[in-house]
Amino acid sequence: MNKAARILLTGATGNIGSELSKMLSANFSNVSALYRKAKIEFNDFEWIKFDISKDSPDLLNDCLNRTDIVIHNAGSLKIGINNEEINELQLVNIDFTKNLLIKMAKYNVGKIMFTSTLSSIKKPLPSLITEDSDLEPVTFYSNSKYKGEELIKEFSIKYGIRYNIIRVSSPIANRVDAMANNVIKKWIQEGMKGKSIKVFDTGERTQDFVHVSDIANAFLCCIKNPEISGIFNIASGNTISMIDLAKLISSKFGVNYELVKKDENENDRWNVSIDKATQQLLFKPEYTSTGAIEKLLNTIEK
Repeated sequence: MNKAARILLTGATGNIGSELSKMLSANFSNVSALYRKAKIEFNDFEWIKFDISKDSPDLLNDCLNRTDIVIHNAGSLKIGINNEEINELQLVNIDFTKNLLIKMAKYNVGKIMFTSTLSSIKKPLPSLITEDSDLEPVTFYSNSKYKGEELIKEFSIKYGIRYNIIRVSSPIANRVDAMANNVIKKWIQEGMKGKSIKVFDTGERTQDFVHVSDIANAFLCCIKNPEISGIFNIASGNTISMIDLAKLISSKFGVNYELVKKDENENDRWNVSIDKATQQLLFKPEYTSTGAIEKLLNTIEK
């Protein structure tokens, strides 16, 4: 691994980004990191205050002119429920990605690593989700990530930029306040208030949850294999059902759980194959889905 590689990290302070920052700080000596509001106190970083939705990409010219690898982790997580959110997804997830690639081509940056999503997988889900599974984005968010992937592949063909597209399963953060507004955060917040946890349908739907430290390690595996281009599923490689998740969280807080209305996704089974990442990148997650959630729950005092 070339520890002298010059790296630019976008989205350096969020859920995944803060763990990426920690990993890069421990392994590399020449890292530039973009932040919008508050930076993390890694003194060995070159912190660049930059708002992707507003600032001109020209402000990154000097940085990109001395960069070997871009880790493009920044992105809007908005779903796209109104025009404001749709516009943000276009500006941040699509337009900036294209402008960044244009700059990379201009300054001969050799590789990009891109945080994408498994939510674009076409339903009904296949029995095993691989990198070759059919895609059919149904939300503005998943579509924006899909378009980002397509731009990267286009620039790779045209300019020879190598890439690793990292399709992440459901991330588990180190702290509840850093979690996205998903079912785990909602149930934990309800449990902390002593409220009953409401499970849709029979709770048989399964999900693969992956800890942010394992995601960061996947990027490190990519850096260790600079010549490898491609798409990689990054997940824990195992699942937990919603009913077992509810039992885990309700037990932590001593509350009840109950089955309520129907779940239109009841038959979803997120069986994600990580064989490609394991074989080509030597990626090996430390935490199972259950282990990642238990690690998060252990940070909470009753």
